[in-house]
Parts: sequence; C-alpha cells; structure tokens
Amino acid sequence: MTLALRLRVAWFAAVFVSGCGGTSVTGADFSTQRFRDLPNPVPTPPPVAQSKPQPGAAATPSPAPRGSNPTQSPPSGDSPAVFSANNQPPGGWRPPFPSSPLFVTVPASPRLDARSATKIAWLRQFGWEPIVTGKNAGTLDYGIAHYYGRSADPVYRITNCTNFGGDCPIAGLQVHIPRGAQPETGADGHLSVFDQALGRDIDFYAYQGVDDAARTVTAGWGGYADFGGDGLGSEGVHSKITTFTGIVRPADLLAGNVPFALHFAVPCSNGHGHYPADTNTDQSCNDGSITLVYGDQLWLDMSESEIAGLSVPAYMKAILTSMHRYGAYMADTGTGGGSLFQFESKETSTSFGLRNGWLDVAARDSVNTGGDTIRFDLSSMPWDRLKIVDPCVARQACL
Repeated sequence: MTLALRLRVAWFAAVFVSGCGGTSVTGADFSTQRFRDLPNPVPTPPPVAQSKPQPGAAATPSPAPRGSNPTQSPPSGDSPAVFSANNQPPGGWRPPFPSSPLFVTVPASPRLDARSATKIAWLRQFGWEPIVTGKNAGTLDYGIAHYYGRSADPVYRITNCTNFGGDCPIAGLQVHIPRGAQPETGADGHLSVFDQALGRDIDFYAYQGVDDAARTVTAGWGGYADFGGDGLGSEGVHSKITTFTGIVRPADLLAGNVPFALHFAVPCSNGHGHYPADTNTDQSCNDGSITLVYGDQLWLDMSESEIAGLSVPAYMKAILTSMHRYGAYMADTGTGGGSLFQFESKETSTSFGLRNGWLDVAARDSVNTGGDTIRFDLSSMPWDRLKIVDPCVARQACL
C-alpha cells in the first residue's frame, strides 16, 4: 500500500464502509475522495530523438462523422504563440496525439459488450460522484494539474523517480517546467507537463518539486507520450493513457465542446483490462462479481437533441454529449464511492495567481461557490441509456 493510499484510507475510514460486492456509504461526502493511481513499474524505452515538435491545435472541432477519427493541424513551432499559463488552450482543443482512440467517435449502432447490462447494473449501484475542486490556490482537490512548458522555461532533469521499484520510465529525461507550477493538492501529487519545446507530454505521479540550483526534478513515478502518436503508454496514471486526453477541463465545459472520450474511475475491478488501457487492476473487488475492467468503454445511447432537451446544467450536457460522441473509458480504481471523472486541477491556473476557470463554469451554471470548494453534481446520470460497447469499437475493428 502506497503512502498516498494509506493517507486516503485513514482519512475516509470514519465515513466509508466499502466493499465492491455491495458497497454502502453512510453520510459520506465524496468531495475529497480521489481514486487510487498505482503506476505499473514496467520499464519503458527512452524516446527517440525528434526534430523540433509542434504543439497541439487551438481550433474548436466541429462534430465529426460517426465512426471517424478526426485530427487537427497544430500551429508551428515553439513561438510566442505557444500555450502557457496565460495562454491556455481554448475550449474544444485536442493535444497532438492524432491516432488516439479517445478521438474516435462511436458509430450509430455500435457492437455491445456481451455483458453490457450486467456491467451497467454493477456500476449503477455506486452512483456517480460530483466533480469537486477547491476555489483558491492550495485548497484541496484531486484533479490533475496541467502545465505548458516552453523553450523559455527552465529545463530540469528528472531524478529520484523510483518509489515503486524497477526502472522509472522518465528517469533521466529532461522537461521544461514553468516556474511556480504546483501539483494537485491531494495525496497523489499529479502534475503533467505539455512540453512544447521537446515534443512530449510528461505525466508525474507523487510530484515532489524542483531543485533550481541542481536543475533537477523529483517524483515518485511517471510516464511520457511523444507528440504525433496515440497518447498511450504513459504511466502517470494506472491506465497508461496520457492525462492530456480524457480530462474534464473548465475551458471545454464553457465552450460546450469536450472533444474526446473522458476517463473515469470506479471503486474496484475484477479481471485484466484491454485496449486502450491493457493493464491489470490495482484494486480488486475480491468478490467474483462481473465488473468493468480497464479499457471498458461506456457509451450514452441518446441523440444530441435528446441531451440538449434535458433539464440539467450546461456543464453536464457537455459531458453527456462527449459520452454520446466518444464514450468514456474506465481508467482507474479506488474511488471509495461512486464512479468519478478525472478532471483538471484548479492549480493549473491558481498556482500562478490566475483566476480559477472552474469559478467561471460555476457562475454560468449557477453552482453554489460558498465555502472552500465547488461541487458540480452529476447524480442525474441517465443510467437507463448507458451501455458498454465491445472493445472492437475502440480499435475500429468490428466486423
């Protein structure tokens, strides 16, 4: 059991009584719960040297034909127009992983998993947790902090990245980290850098900080994904999918355009996963039940006009539309309660003294911002219209 997990267990022991064979929750507020991310320490070869990379596109994609894999052309080079804390990607932006399965739209009548109904029934018993983030810098959240490295930012070499044994995939790599960048404030210490100068995404787990004198950075573990590929294989989270795809961002919710499949976590899982996650579970239910496994794709069988007519906030309509177009992938375990979307930490902005984008979503959708946290309710999930599609859909290989 990692330190992060021990901290969470101690914290929630008083309010959670859990067990995947029929978890019961009494008086619990899921606002401070974060799923367990235990990297799988499998050595990864160093990246191949690249020519100067190109950062992701800033255009908002229009809806793609069903079953297609749309791509966007990135702007050129590390120039004054690249992304930074003060110039973050707009809503509807996709990072430059053109072959990512998370960009593939679900066809109109997809093949379903043979156990779809059973898996949805299992998932439904736990409900769906709200997205809960802190309001100000340093207040608690369990999101993932995103930063946009440029050639003008300090470059650090990654050291001491062996908390989980084995060869850390990012040990020895260099990364441009903006001064002042902070990890999410929960126990997992997630921090990801979109390095536009070196052409890769670096996903840190248990990030501990930089040594400016030695020009080194320390973390418990991590992974990377080179621009231009599929965004798979990074080990910042257990699914090994880069955290710059699949994350709920306030900019996307404000634009009403979440342009990829989202990641979500569940309490536990039985069985080996499959593409695009393809990893063993790190938190087993141990009860023999038929559960979701890593890589299972949840799909909302509703038309976009039906979603538009729902009496739910605009932020939820944007999420549901993404679930209809692209589905959502089971990517982690250990929530301690219901299912939970991964989301962007407010530290992405507040660590630089900038405005928390989640406040803008709350203001537009009349969400209460009293206290230290903002809570975006997702309890009205249309469970009767959810299905699990066959893994061949993600591979675009259904016959």
